[in-house]
Amino acid sequence: MGPVRRGFQTPKRRTSMHGEVWTVPPGTDDCSGSVPGSPLPAQLAIDMARQLRVLADPVRLRLVSILLSRGSAGVYELTDAFDAKEPMISHHLRVLRDAGLVDCERVGVRSSYSVTLAGAQLFPYVTQLFDVP
Repeated sequence: MGPVRRGFQTPKRRTSMHGEVWTVPPGTDDCSGSVPGSPLPAQLAIDMARQLRVLADPVRLRLVSILLSRGSAGVYELTDAFDAKEPMISHHLRVLRDAGLVDCERVGVRSSYSVTLAGAQLFPYVTQLFDVP
């Protein structure tokens, strides 16, 4: 092993149980994120888990992403982005709506969907977990 330069630390390598390898930047640890000073209140933990569970579905995650990029859209506009039929997209939108992540506004006979403030605030945190640009 060569000489170690003063002030220089090599990144630590970690391996997951699935064989994935990633590096941890020098001066940090795997658990160096922001840790709250006190435990989450029970109801907040329940609400957060519910919203995260809803976003764990790839179709719903993409729906939120599409709605954020477009501002709002109808079911038929959203169906074009997926290899799926309208009833499936409607179901996923209803689940997102029930979780408070998407809102629906009636425009004549059609419904226009948009991401709520809660959804818009949560989405960047979810994508940040996976280093999505």
